[in-house]
Amino acid sequence: MQKAAAQVAGLELGAVTVHMTLIGGGFGARHRQDYVEQAVLLSRPSAWPVQVVWTREDDIQHDRYRPATYNVLRAGLDATGTPIVWTHRIVAPGIATRWGS
Repeated sequence: MQKAAAQVAGLELGAVTVHMTLIGGGFGARHRQDYVEQAVLLSRPSAWPVQVVWTREDDIQHDRYRPATYNVLRAGLDATGTPIVWTHRIVAPGIATRWGS
């Protein structure tokens, strides 16, 4: 993120500070820098930091899609309906393939 922001802003790497927030549900989005580049480009005319928020419609239309997966779930319940056995089998490409690893 620091490198992407510095390149877009035309600054030296050391002149850029990234404040990483701890978020849940990012689903790997922090491995991409496109939103950092957008924020830097949008903040340049104002000289102030900006927060870029995509609408749900924009996110669905322009985001990167995950590959399809196949899931088989099986569970066993006791007499009260409480799960006591659970299996979950997944067929999917490895997550590292998304970033060329």
